[in-house]
Amino acid sequence: MSLVNIDDTGVLLRRHDGIASLDLLGAGQSEAEQWVDTCNQM
Repeated sequence: MSLVNIDDTGVLLRRHDGIASLDLLGAGQSEAEQWVDTCNQM
């Protein structure tokens, strides 16, 4: 499992089995969900 730090927003994105989930490290919930949606569409 790879961990990818996105920008300096404090959002840590975790890719596992092609599905993006994430740990919230200081980011807003809605902003974090947008990141997950974006990554899952790739």
